[in-house]
Amino acid sequence: MKAFSKLFIALFALTVLGGCSTDVELNADWRNITVVYGLLDKNDTYHYVKINKAYLGDGNALTYATIKDSSEYALGQMTAYIDEKINGNVVRTFPLRDTVLNNKSANGIFYSPTHTVYYFVANDLDESATYELKIQVNGSEDLITAETPLVQDFIISRPFANIPGAPAQTQITFANANSSTSGQYPSEAVKWGEAPNGTRYEVKLVFNYEERTTSGTTNRALEWNIATVQDGASLEKSIDGEQFYTWVRDKIASEPALNPSDLVSRKIQGLDFSVTVAGEDLDTYIDVNQPVTGVVQERPEFTNVTNGIGLFSTRSSEEVTNKWLNKASIEELCKGQYTYSLEFCTDSAMWPGITTDPQVWCP
Repeated sequence: MKAFSKLFIALFALTVLGGCSTDVELNADWRNITVVYGLLDKNDTYHYVKINKAYLGDGNALTYATIKDSSEYALGQMTAYIDEKINGNVVRTFPLRDTVLNNKSANGIFYSPTHTVYYFVANDLDESATYELKIQVNGSEDLITAETPLVQDFIISRPFANIPGAPAQTQITFANANSSTSGQYPSEAVKWGEAPNGTRYEVKLVFNYEERTTSGTTNRALEWNIATVQDGASLEKSIDGEQFYTWVRDKIASEPALNPSDLVSRKIQGLDFSVTVAGEDLDTYIDVNQPVTGVVQERPEFTNVTNGIGLFSTRSSEEVTNKWLNKASIEELCKGQYTYSLEFCTDSAMWPGITTDPQVWCP
């Protein structure tokens, strides 16, 4: 956090530059600083909020980071709940309960893998309501609060959702017939509707395949972040067919785990398309925390938490899953100019003549 970085700079100046004195008191009197991170999604049933406390003490701050009690509230030290409000009136209150998860990454300076989070259960959040988080820490007169609306429903209008019994209407075309020689690679569009209370849209494609080796099979999912669209821009993104094939090639080449020495084949499965929408405060938080590239390195601060710091906002997502590539696009993956050496194949016989092509067919 910014306050900590300033402290480290001060320590560096005092010690390395020769200004350190035993009479200097770097630590101010203790005061509670609550750190909050939570995102509500109306499509979820379990809603989690991360609530921690900032810390500062004598000695090495990195040592404190490895001690769980340094940044977590003790049991019973604070209470938290969320009010659901419509037209300013509280209609429901959700107390937050604590639970311990063991999925915290060890790649950092803080304690892991266990950590405490707070949650409530509801599968019927009201998109017309606002939700106010309230936290009271024992011994503190300040009530910590934050409020957010919900990102409301929207739809992905293209690609179309799968239609049972009509595969020809639902296939994705990234290559025309004989595209490896003619160079004709069509584009596919992803289109979606506006999500009320949403201001940032992130579009993603996932390419699924089954990796077959002499020792077994592994399901693989390659993720491609297509684009980020912010409020006011067109709610449509085009995916270039040729770029899809070069992306598959480069993605596999760049990750050793995707290149087993005993590879037999890669069986093509479906494509998934998703659009994830961020609320206004989350959008601002992401923008503020982008890598600094200019001459001025000072990063502006952003928080929407009163009497604390952090973020309490909203997000939502929609997806269209298990889309098939058309026959020409399948053939291009298996023997096209960019991916011919990657051993892609299919065991689907929905296209005439596919089972007689040994470069494509893998039952």
